[in-house]
Amino acid sequence: MGGLILGKPLDFSFYDSRKKTVLPVAEGYARWSEFYDDDPLHDFLDLPMFNSSGLLRSRIKGERVLDFGCGTGRIGRWLKDRGTDSVSGIDISPEMARIAGKKNLYDGIIISGSISADAGNGQYDGIATSLALCHVEDIGAFYKSAALSLRTGGWLALADYHPFFLLNGIPTHFYDGKTSREFSIKNSIHSLSEYFSSAVAAGLAMVEFFERFVTDDFIDKQARMKKYRGLPVTFMMVFEKK
Repeated sequence: MGGLILGKPLDFSFYDSRKKTVLPVAEGYARWSEFYDDDPLHDFLDLPMFNSSGLLRSRIKGERVLDFGCGTGRIGRWLKDRGTDSVSGIDISPEMARIAGKKNLYDGIIISGSISADAGNGQYDGIATSLALCHVEDIGAFYKSAALSLRTGGWLALADYHPFFLLNGIPTHFYDGKTSREFSIKNSIHSLSEYFSSAVAAGLAMVEFFERFVTDDFIDKQARMKKYRGLPVTFMMVFEKK
């Protein structure tokens, strides 16, 4: 007799409460790139969790790190400010990566629509990714690639949009100042159990887990978040390669 069928999230369209125009990932970030760095909300979504990680504080200095979904370079700057030896980037959006490249943070940035970390075996001491896997359908394939790219004992810090928000119909979205319209970007919903179990299947062991809630300091930065006060908005899991 087989195991219980526990279920999984449905396609985001089932939950979408906003009904805005949904753009493919590359097109969405191409449009957003012009305004992305103007939004003060982004750093509040993930940097408090990165700053809370004891493993990252003790390990980053002098290491070689890949920033998966590097965007305009926010996480790359955080890594460089904490003493990494080198940071490489990979992103689906040439427009976002072009902005990151001008900041002189990366040894190189690969533009790729693939979820592969696109690295040689064991090339990196660590991989950081933030707000990217919510756009990836097959996170199992990402974990396998990440595990191959890490040396034994290397780490993966994965921050992402909390499935709670996606299940409540709130996607990745942005306001386009050129057209005065709001757009959503295609999301793939993964349960927290999938983020965990897919990593374990790839040979990664979770050592830290954080959830970011909408707190008063968050609201002070962006008043429109007041209606979400006390709700989880992002999370971060930190893994080590066995």
